[in-house]
Order: sequence, then structure tokens, then C-alpha cells
Amino acid sequence: STVKIKLELSQVGEIDLSIYNMKGQKVKQLIGGKSSKGIFTANWDLKDKNGKKVSTGIYFVKLSQNKKLTRVSKLTVIK
Repeated sequence: STVKIKLELSQVGEIDLSIYNMKGQKVKQLIGGKSSKGIFTANWDLKDKNGKKVSTGIYFVKLSQNKKLTRVSKLTVIK
């Protein structure tokens, strides 16, 4: 299954949209690099950066824009 993450960027700049586990470890980067402003959708296939399915638990979606933390959302994965 796939999780759709919708984000709205109010300015042009460098963005990083990543998934972290409860320990604060980065599980996977979904979007990284320069971006224009607007509304975007990122898809997470519930796999980590090595292509392995993540386990059931709580994860955090962190959006940073121009090296500043913009938003953190909690995501619960249930299998």
C-alpha cells in the first residue's frame, strides 16, 4: 500500500520531505532538492531507504524548507 502526503509550499527554495521513526532516525527521504511554490503530492510506499517494508508503528513526516523545519506530522502504520 501507499500513503499519499499532500504539501503546500508557500515559497521557492530547497526542500526536504523525509520520514523518521520514533528514535529520530531517518527512514526515507521522499523529496529533496529545489522546488517551486504550489501544492504537491508525495507517495510513500511504506519502504525504508533500503527498499525494506517498515514495521507497524508511529512515524513522523518532517518537511524542511530552506534548512528550517516547517512542519512535522505523525503517521501511524498498521498492518
